[in-house]
Amino acid sequence: MVESPADSSVEEESADPAPEPGPPGPLDFACVLSNLQRASGLTLRALSKKSSLSPSFLSRAMNGERFPSWEATAAL
Repeated sequence: MVESPADSSVEEESADPAPEPGPPGPLDFACVLSNLQRASGLTLRALSKKSSLSPSFLSRAMNGERFPSWEATAAL
Protein backbone atom coordinates (compact mmCIF):
# COMPACT_ATOMS: atom_id res chain seq x y z
CA MET A 1 0.00 0.00 0.00
CA VAL A 2 1.38 3.43 -0.99
CA GLU A 3 0.91 6.24 1.51
CA SER A 4 -0.47 9.46 0.04
CA PRO A 5 0.43 12.91 1.38
CA ALA A 6 -3.04 13.16 2.95
CA ASP A 7 -2.27 10.04 5.00
CA SER A 8 0.98 11.43 6.41
CA SER A 9 1.29 11.92 10.12
CA VAL A 10 0.11 15.15 11.72
CA GLU A 11 3.25 15.08 13.86
CA GLU A 12 5.27 16.24 10.86
CA GLU A 13 3.68 19.69 11.14
CA SER A 14 5.57 21.84 13.58
CA ALA A 15 3.74 24.78 15.08
CA ASP A 16 5.65 27.86 16.15
CA PRO A 17 5.30 28.57 19.85
CA ALA A 18 2.83 31.31 20.70
CA PRO A 19 4.49 34.69 21.16
CA GLU A 20 4.73 36.10 24.65
CA PRO A 21 1.83 38.46 25.31
CA GLY A 22 2.94 42.06 25.54
CA PRO A 23 1.34 44.98 27.29
CA PRO A 24 -2.12 45.96 26.07
CA GLY A 25 -2.10 48.31 23.12
CA PRO A 26 -4.46 50.74 21.39
CA LEU A 27 -6.46 47.99 19.68
CA ASP A 28 -7.01 46.26 23.03
CA PHE A 29 -8.26 49.55 24.46
CA ALA A 30 -10.56 50.05 21.46
CA CYS A 31 -11.99 46.56 22.00
CA VAL A 32 -12.68 47.35 25.67
CA LEU A 33 -14.40 50.63 24.76
CA SER A 34 -16.52 48.89 22.14
CA ASN A 35 -17.52 46.13 24.55
CA LEU A 36 -18.45 48.67 27.24
CA GLN A 37 -20.56 50.65 24.77
CA ARG A 38 -22.44 47.52 23.68
CA ALA A 39 -22.91 46.40 27.30
CA SER A 40 -24.35 49.82 28.20
CA GLY A 41 -27.15 49.38 25.68
CA LEU A 42 -26.54 52.93 24.41
CA THR A 43 -26.23 53.73 20.73
CA LEU A 44 -23.26 55.77 19.58
CA ARG A 45 -25.56 58.78 19.20
CA ALA A 46 -26.89 58.41 22.75
CA LEU A 47 -23.37 57.97 24.10
CA SER A 48 -22.30 60.98 22.06
CA LYS A 49 -24.96 63.15 23.72
CA LYS A 50 -24.01 61.92 27.20
CA SER A 51 -20.27 62.39 26.68
CA SER A 52 -20.25 65.49 24.44
CA LEU A 53 -18.04 63.59 21.96
CA SER A 54 -19.03 63.26 18.31
CA PRO A 55 -20.46 59.95 17.09
CA SER A 56 -17.74 59.92 14.42
CA PHE A 57 -14.98 60.22 17.01
CA LEU A 58 -16.57 57.52 19.17
CA SER A 59 -16.82 55.17 16.21
CA ARG A 60 -13.17 55.73 15.27
CA ALA A 61 -12.05 55.28 18.88
CA MET A 62 -13.96 52.01 19.17
CA ASN A 63 -12.47 50.76 15.90
CA GLY A 64 -8.91 51.57 16.96
CA GLU A 65 -8.51 54.35 14.39
CA ARG A 66 -8.23 57.06 17.08
CA PHE A 67 -6.87 56.94 20.60
CA PRO A 68 -8.97 59.07 22.96
CA SER A 69 -7.37 61.42 25.44
CA TRP A 70 -7.77 60.78 29.15
CA GLU A 71 -10.46 63.48 29.26
CA ALA A 72 -12.44 61.81 26.45
CA THR A 73 -12.05 58.42 28.13
CA ALA A 74 -13.28 59.83 31.43
CA ALA A 75 -16.28 61.36 29.65
CA LEU A 76 -17.20 57.92 28.37
